[in-house]
Amino acid sequence: MKTKTLLFSAGFILLISTCLFSQAGSPNVNFIATPYNVCPGETVQFTDMTTNNPTTWLWSFKDGSPATSTLQSPVVVYNSAGNYDVILTASNDKGIHTLGRLSSVKVMACTNIDEFENNFRLQIFPNPAVSCVNISANMDAKFTLINVLGSETLKGDLKKDELNKVNLDNLPSGIYFIRIESSLRSKSYKVVKQ
Repeated sequence: MKTKTLLFSAGFILLISTCLFSQAGSPNVNFIATPYNVCPGETVQFTDMTTNNPTTWLWSFKDGSPATSTLQSPVVVYNSAGNYDVILTASNDKGIHTLGRLSSVKVMACTNIDEFENNFRLQIFPNPAVSCVNISANMDAKFTLINVLGSETLKGDLKKDELNKVNLDNLPSGIYFIRIESSLRSKSYKVVKQ
């Protein structure tokens, strides 16, 4: 029987794995969080990857909503920027195993754009973005993505009242400006690609 203890100091896990009692076939705990980077209020899907057929799960999400869960693969929301630790304990009839991960989720301080001016409603999020930026407008418009050197890197059309996804996967990290042009106006906004 192996026994290790989780130690906490100011909310941080110092030793992050414990096996309370163990024999062949006890759970080998593992999990993933997707996406890793989110903005406040966005959801994170936690997926249990534990082997050896666990039958119970107990998750702990510091400052998450919910703060705990007994679901195998829960969805959690974090409402404040920061790095968040996650602990999963899984068990079966052969034993109990706990795994804690430091900074399992990074919630960024996003500066989404949400404005309404002269009957034109525009939303651009998330900002900063990792792989894509979403743009929603209440009328048809065009967008142009411009890098800091002034070169146009992407262009496209925005459909009225739809969530238009702009793929940033092929662009290097950095600061960009997105120009939105409609029949009412033309305006540029700063967008950060991580």
